[in-house]
Amino acid sequence: MKCLWIILGLALVALLTLPATAEAKKKRKFEGDFEFADEDESRVLSGKTGEKKRWINDPNSDLCHPLNCKKKELCLLEDAFTAVCVSKKELHKSGDIIIPKSKLQEEAKQEPDDVFYDSEDDSDDEEADSNQDIATLECYPCPIVKPTFLCGTDNRTYSSLCRLDYHNCLHHTNIKVLCKGFCPCKDGELHM
Repeated sequence: MKCLWIILGLALVALLTLPATAEAKKKRKFEGDFEFADEDESRVLSGKTGEKKRWINDPNSDLCHPLNCKKKELCLLEDAFTAVCVSKKELHKSGDIIIPKSKLQEEAKQEPDDVFYDSEDDSDDEEADSNQDIATLECYPCPIVKPTFLCGTDNRTYSSLCRLDYHNCLHHTNIKVLCKGFCPCKDGELHM
């Protein structure tokens, strides 16, 4: 009888611990590759909402020149400052919209100006706008040369003074050289 109670007790303990070990095995089981948070957000934004991404097709853009896209890829602009090589196959699958630059410029001309900002009669704004247009036209990409790394005042490393000037031209900034070499500058380095 005592033996029966021992066996019954062991069986009861085994039954109680069985679900706990099964859950532990499930937790330890690796379920494949991880996903980046950006990928999750992009799926939510593009896939579930049904929104199609709009790309600007301007193969002669200064932003496309440094990119070497493969034969099955196109150099497309996400915005005025970002060029990306995009697979033609992926574009077809996702149904994204490609707009030629000429059509985009026509749409921009047809859109009404923002009344709130244009109601102010500042001649300074007009001069600044015309200066920005001129500056955009004068941005030339840098030749490929041996890099001489420079740290800018924005704490970013540039491969040459030309690249820093090109960045300033594209983004309409006034970043200067902080020191020679990689960022961040060391305390003892000569600041320019």
